[in-house]
Amino acid sequence: MAAKLMMRLQYGAPDNTSRPGGIMMTATFSFLFAPSTSPSTFHFISDNVTVQSMIHDVFGCVVADSVPIPYNASFPTAPRPEQAVQYYRGSTAVLTYDGYNNTSIFQANGTKDSPLPLDIDKYFLRCLNDTIGEAILLIDNTSSGLKYSPSNSPVALAYLLWVLVAMVLM
Repeated sequence: MAAKLMMRLQYGAPDNTSRPGGIMMTATFSFLFAPSTSPSTFHFISDNVTVQSMIHDVFGCVVADSVPIPYNASFPTAPRPEQAVQYYRGSTAVLTYDGYNNTSIFQANGTKDSPLPLDIDKYFLRCLNDTIGEAILLIDNTSSGLKYSPSNSPVALAYLLWVLVAMVLM
């Protein structure tokens, strides 16, 4: 609850037009993994620019394009925080799964996450997660060319910062 309040104080309501990247949007990605079962449905939530970009990036994982819509938490079918399966870029983007209910997020720190549902399409999840993780910009690509990838993970960035501080102190 505290994290949600802090995020609301920092970025404002989901329809805040001054949010970097625009208002919060959501895109739905579904994939039917067997004719006799229901589809695995994921939602990607972030700012408008990021969601628009991700729709094109995950095209290899999904059967049909998704149409982004403004995120409205008051809709009964809106993705909920307890449905989150992966956060990206400092928690400014999230992938949720319909049918997942990780109520441990409302418990004290150290509470173990609920396991993912058995019927989740793990291949589809891996495709989405890998694609989003590689494609989501860590910082503005036009000015620096840096993108999120294993080669510039937080550990690598921390090392770079440590090297720069060491050079300044010498």
